[in-house]
Amino acid sequence: MNVESRSCLTVVVTGAAGYIGNHLLRRLSELPEVGTIIGIDIKASEFKSEKLVFYNRSILSPLKDIFNQNKVDILVHLAFVVKPSHQRELAAQIDITGTLNILEACLEAGLKHVYYLSSHTVYGAFSDNPIPITEACPVRPLPGFQYSEDKVMAEKTILDFCRAHPEVQATILRACPVIGANAADSIATVMLQPPFVLRLKGYDPVMQFVHEDDLLDLLMVLIMKPVPGIYNVANDEGLRYSEIAKLASKRILVMPEKLIRPLLGLSWKVHLQSRSPPSGLELIKYPPVISTVALRKATGYRFTHTSKEAITAFLRSRRSGNTVV
Repeated sequence: MNVESRSCLTVVVTGAAGYIGNHLLRRLSELPEVGTIIGIDIKASEFKSEKLVFYNRSILSPLKDIFNQNKVDILVHLAFVVKPSHQRELAAQIDITGTLNILEACLEAGLKHVYYLSSHTVYGAFSDNPIPITEACPVRPLPGFQYSEDKVMAEKTILDFCRAHPEVQATILRACPVIGANAADSIATVMLQPPFVLRLKGYDPVMQFVHEDDLLDLLMVLIMKPVPGIYNVANDEGLRYSEIAKLASKRILVMPEKLIRPLLGLSWKVHLQSRSPPSGLELIKYPPVISTVALRKATGYRFTHTSKEAITAFLRSRRSGNTVV
């Protein structure tokens, strides 16, 4: 599809009221090439535009009626259960069955291209992961970690769908944690919320972040000039775990894994906490460090913010009281 030759694109955004989705609606509304934006979310969106047609609906519900009167060019699929959930089967239904449901609904309306925001956690968190990880490395979901497991299956659902329907192309973005001034409740801020930062004894890994504005800019580039394929999204310059705590002015609580793992497991099992199952500890031992060479070669895009700047933007906004969802 030559998007640049189209002057009236119709773009569907799922998860449209979420952290990235809400800001993506605004950016899309500013593009003269976009004529109609169809937003879908179970939450109401605060963003209003003459271009936006918003539906308060789950991606598990019947959706084909939404597209009966619309030709759809692009789907940006952001709907996903981000935070760990004790309702494992429901999360999988939303993440995987919901993905197929929205694809099939859009297909009948002439869908040409799918953009999916995946995660670097599809590579898992293992001591033998290469540094950095390229897209050629196999996916290895982290056992017992919902987000990682479901991202792998959602990617497979999209790729299988595109193989069955070769007229539809896909761009899958395996992003590291996204953060910035508007990241109030994003998953990337979890470690910055308590009065202290937990670090496992013997581990101080490098972590990568991507600034929300960089991700949105990248999506704009790709929407205007589609580049099918799977691409890592990160800033190549990461930060040590201890450096992140220092930036946030947090005390570091160092604990041995043999103590914290059973406590985390028990508290998760009896629903005393919903922050993370014990498998999540692997991500603060061996967080994936990813290469973005392929993305730069395919798109020419260069990130304008470092990992440090992305975190600092969030911290500055929170301290000033201006952070919004």
